Amino acid sequence: MPYAVVCKMPNGIAIGGTTIHGTAYDRGPGRIRPSHLIYGWALTEGVPDAVWETWREANKNSVLVLNSMIFGSKDLIEARRFAYQHQGRAGFGMGAPRGTVAP
Repeated sequence: MPYAVVCKMPNGIAIGGTTIHGTAYDRGPGRIRPSHLIYGWALTEGVPDAVWETWREANKNSVLVLNSMIFGSKDLIEARRFAYQHQGRAGFGMGAPRGTVAP
């Protein structure tokens, strides 16, 4: 079963040939909010198991994972619930970001 991934990054991320949606979109006059945006998060369904699991394992200590900027689940409802429960987050979550960013 493929993963449902929610992402808080504006431009999303490309992993293993799969594009994870970002939260940025054209907010000009007459523009409609894209349907993949839920609770301030971008939802991407159908991410292949091998792609998500390989990326998640390789990046388990990255600031994106440590600060919950991206979350994946095989259960669509769980991914949507995560987005709902974390809808108040802006940027790298509440408080100071954890982890370090390599130059």
